Amino acid sequence: MAGGKGETALRLSLNFKIPVTLVDPRVADFLDTLKKVVVPRLPAKYQARIMSAERGGVEGCLERLKEGGLRQVNCCFEDHVDERIVEEMNSGDVGLLCGLHSDNATEAIVKYGLANKISFAVVPCCVFPNFFTERRIIDDEGVEKQVRTVEDFVTYLCSLAEGIQVTRMQFNGRNIVVWKKF
Repeated sequence: MAGGKGETALRLSLNFKIPVTLVDPRVADFLDTLKKVVVPRLPAKYQARIMSAERGGVEGCLERLKEGGLRQVNCCFEDHVDERIVEEMNSGDVGLLCGLHSDNATEAIVKYGLANKISFAVVPCCVFPNFFTERRIIDDEGVEKQVRTVEDFVTYLCSLAEGIQVTRMQFNGRNIVVWKKF
């Protein structure tokens, strides 16, 4: 969800053969991202295999990924889920909803996963306190307050249901993942 340029979707499809549907209001240029970001970071032997003429180069690679289930739905993922997303999700098994720097879609991903018993993992980043004024948590003194920081947002997301987990990943930057497995 909120897949940006499609790098994560491409890596999951290419490296792990996982069917992926990228949902983002902007059209991701998979070919450009594959050429400029994904392939150059692969080990040389894999780059050579992808670039070989008999395999159709990067264009052929992208076609094979699409045949393997790489898709794109261009719309926002919000509380009122677009029918195109529902149709896509009903077309096969959805194993995980993933939002990495998913901005406005983060809460909607968690709520959709909870409501439909679909595992999810989100890395909260932007809180947008002026847009989401209804988000509230209880602070350490027992006082209700508006969610204004990423830490508040993590607490808020965890309050949506029992069993939501928080894990710190071992790299710098936004590295807190909020997740639940069904």
